[in-house]
Amino acid sequence: GNVGTILRTMDAVGAVALYLLDGGVDPYHPTSVRASMGALFWKPIVRGGVDEFFSRARREGLQLIGTSARGGVDPQGYAPRHPWILVMGNEQKGLSAEQLGICDAVITLQMQGRASSLNLAVAAGILLYQMIGDVK
Repeated sequence: GNVGTILRTMDAVGAVALYLLDGGVDPYHPTSVRASMGALFWKPIVRGGVDEFFSRARREGLQLIGTSARGGVDPQGYAPRHPWILVMGNEQKGLSAEQLGICDAVITLQMQGRASSLNLAVAAGILLYQMIGDVK
């Protein structure tokens, strides 16, 4: 359901495409399709390998903004350099230290409670709305 929810949120904020790296989840699984509320059919989904993704992003001059549960800068007030890509790992492990090291910046949602992390789709939604700005 996270992939579908992320696609739906991307549509709401005007994000361009979703990259699914190294296999991962099936965006056409019935749960994902249902959660996307149709966004799956009009938002591009690109599949590929992690190394290929990072190499291509570098060649094209894209700013890579990684996410981590700890140690990154507060995304509130963070102004990405265009064009940029928000890079998120899977919900259980996040991004590896190597992947975070490739990113141009790392951001962390500050949390006040006892939970150690947020649901991936919730975190993606918060960050996309903060970073893309006001939706008109």
